[in-house]
Amino acid sequence: MTLLKKGGTMRSVDGLTARALYLEMTGDNQQAEKAVREGLGVKPDSIEGRIALASLLEKKGDRENAALEYVNA
Repeated sequence: MTLLKKGGTMRSVDGLTARALYLEMTGDNQQAEKAVREGLGVKPDSIEGRIALASLLEKKGDRENAALEYVNA
């Protein structure tokens, strides 16, 4: 988990996705979603980012937008 936590210091899509995963694992889904969206701002076609966002949206009950993110992945 330490490596995932350090990912937040990187502003690459991989670093932000790692940070989002860490935040999700610690239960901070709101900040995880923010990190994923920031990563998608860097690289909108990131498959990992789209899947991570879809998972977070599904967890908060937004199934319609989650489905769109899965399709866009």
